[in-house]
Amino acid sequence: MNYHSSNFSEIVIFLEKQIIIQNWHKKTSFMTDNQFLKEMSHLKKAVVNHNPCSLLVNMSEFRFIVSPELQLWVNKNVNKSIVENKIKKVAFVRSQDDIAAISVNQTITEDEGLGMNSKIFNSADDAEKWLSK
Repeated sequence: MNYHSSNFSEIVIFLEKQIIIQNWHKKTSFMTDNQFLKEMSHLKKAVVNHNPCSLLVNMSEFRFIVSPELQLWVNKNVNKSIVENKIKKVAFVRSQDDIAAISVNQTITEDEGLGMNSKIFNSADDAEKWLSK
């Protein structure tokens, strides 16, 4: 089920597999901080409303630099919801943009303190295999 679609990302919910997939697009290189927050709010809403077992965040085309302030906001507002909704696994597909990948890795590293079972992959196929185990 298509849940959300914009120039920056799409969120698809697979009810039968109990998984939410967020695919980020290359146009994120033109995204503002407020647009990023809006996209992340859509993900939080999907998680809260559909309570999936797993989440795949495909950032292979992600080009936005997540500032330390935004990283903190994501951890407090989105990742906390992921933990509270007892999502078992969260897989991230690494951005091909090195600078964007660093900012995302910092956010994911901070997630570990929340107790999220997350892992970073180089391909969506590897991420999906891990989620299905």
